[in-house]
Amino acid sequence: MVNSTAQNYRKAKEANGLEVGQHAPSFLAKDANNETFQLSEKFKNGPVVLIFYRGQWCPICNQHLSEIQENLEKIMDK
Repeated sequence: MVNSTAQNYRKAKEANGLEVGQHAPSFLAKDANNETFQLSEKFKNGPVVLIFYRGQWCPICNQHLSEIQENLEKIMDK
């Protein structure tokens, strides 16, 4: 199990995303409400859409959230 916190820094070159079809590793993290989030527990309820949001100060994050909101119905249908 991997614990992720904002203090776990890596260089961008070291960060590799998942390939299509790969499963995300389980991890523990704090959500926006400071509640513990455990990915393996959430999978028990069905598929998971996981979004990493740096903060309201981040224009890229806000644009991404806006695009997700615009497509929320399609996401929920999946």
